Amino acid sequence: MSYKYLSMLDNHLNIPVIISMYWTITSTYQAIMSTYGIITSFYRVIISTYRTTTSTYWTITSTYQAIMSRYGIIISFYRVIISTYRTTTSTYWTITSTYQAITSTYGIITSFYRVIITTYRTTTSKYLANTSKYRTITLT
Repeated sequence: MSYKYLSMLDNHLNIPVIISMYWTITSTYQAIMSTYGIITSFYRVIISTYRTTTSTYWTITSTYQAIMSRYGIIISFYRVIISTYRTTTSTYWTITSTYQAITSTYGIITSFYRVIITTYRTTTSKYLANTSKYRTITLT
């Protein structure tokens, strides 16, 4: 059978940006997926982002780490690295990153999910806002 549902995610990030050549954003996401009231998987994602202002183009590198477990047993572990760049052609800028991951156990695809992260910032404020949307599809 196939279950399709949205995962629970509490994502509210409002961090003052350090006014320097380098700034860092670190956030932690936790989510529990359930089907029919039974917890089937748990994962924790740690995102670390950094940026430099040494050129017209800058790079954001994010590191994702997640542990998937079922009934308290860790079944898989994976790490995803994303790189994104932007230009400085407007006052407002937007970063959109998309990644897809397939987790398998014993050669069988057990879960699939796609995450779309949109980040925006204005140059008139010292705060950076993050908006993340999680969509999870689990195949059983």
